Amino acid sequence: MTNTMWWYLTRASALTSWAFLTLTMVWGTVVSTRLVQRARARRWLLDLHPYLGGIGLGALVLHIVSLLMDRKAHIELINIVVPFSASYSRLGIALGVLGLWILLAVEATSMAKRWLPRKIWHGVHLFSYVAAWAMAVHAVTTGTDLREPVVAWGSLVLVAVTTLMTLRKVVSISAERGPGATPVPPSTTARPGGRPLIGAGLGDPRVG
Repeated sequence: MTNTMWWYLTRASALTSWAFLTLTMVWGTVVSTRLVQRARARRWLLDLHPYLGGIGLGALVLHIVSLLMDRKAHIELINIVVPFSASYSRLGIALGVLGLWILLAVEATSMAKRWLPRKIWHGVHLFSYVAAWAMAVHAVTTGTDLREPVVAWGSLVLVAVTTLMTLRKVVSISAERGPGATPVPPSTTARPGGRPLIGAGLGDPRVG
């Protein structure tokens, strides 16, 4: 493949990953904050949630691979894993690296959820919102597509959605910890056999 093709693949996979990971966060927030009350609708959201995360993670992997393959991008493996090691857009790329590490931590702790105290899992899991903001700023500051109206408006929508979902989660947590709050019973995100789904950790709605 030519460098031009790798560039197009990099941009397409980046936007796809950002969109689907944001949707994953939305799905998790909608269910965990009880925005949806109907049992059938909640089950549908719960079933779809991990698959959205899986698609987002898959697109993220493709984004990283295509960046490494594009010689004109001047990105090495160390720039993918070490913040502020890139030679340009240092802050924007560092936020992308931060988002990547948070997503890996969230996914790893969710896969190991049955062996972890709920407090630890939930604490790590809440960093999904930090990852969402890191990805948003990374996309806006390092992306080269914002001159395109469709991409610009789509980015604005994703940032607005991230803002609303973050505020909704903050309000929900405050209400849960307020006087007379009812504790949310623990549950799991797993297949009937007990094995967690890939992507299930990203905004897992089954536990507040």
